[in-house]
Amino acid sequence: MRRIIIYLLPLFYSLILSCSNGSDYIESLKSPNIMVVNNAVSRLGEMQAEEAVQPLLELLQSAEDQHYGKNLKINIIRTLGNIGGSSSVKPLVNVLKNEDKEIQRAAIEALGKIQDPGAIPFLTTLIQDKDLQIVTIWALGNIKDNSALPVLTKLLDSEDKFVHYNVTKSLKMIGEDDGLWN
Repeated sequence: MRRIIIYLLPLFYSLILSCSNGSDYIESLKSPNIMVVNNAVSRLGEMQAEEAVQPLLELLQSAEDQHYGKNLKINIIRTLGNIGGSSSVKPLVNVLKNEDKEIQRAAIEALGKIQDPGAIPFLTTLIQDKDLQIVTIWALGNIKDNSALPVLTKLLDSEDKFVHYNVTKSLKMIGEDDGLWN
């Protein structure tokens, strides 16, 4: 019975907060219960609560320092991408240094969603990493900035048809699809 109560308590808490505004979720980021924190992070992303960016960045730093679970870090990174804003770019670029590929992938996706051209030089350093190549190609295309063109066009010569296909799609997103085929 105790296990059931321990499991359900955060869910009830989440239900109560579901009628709340962003400031209630921001306050929930301080909860000692990781499930409550994870839920608050997700809700803030769904709400695209710009006022949550700084508290989320602080939580991300805290998550790195305190070795919180990888799922929380990824959730925070994705939420920052959903909210957007250039203030998240530098911290997300720093996350690219993380050795965990899933965390790097989440940061690349978030930077692609934010669409800040300032991230392009950092993303291009990952373009040769086969584990991150496709998501990096997508992010560069989604940013829609011509400064990504030299790196992407070099990949058009790739023998990997999947890489070629995704580069072509990214070039189309940037608006540089003259003479390309699907």
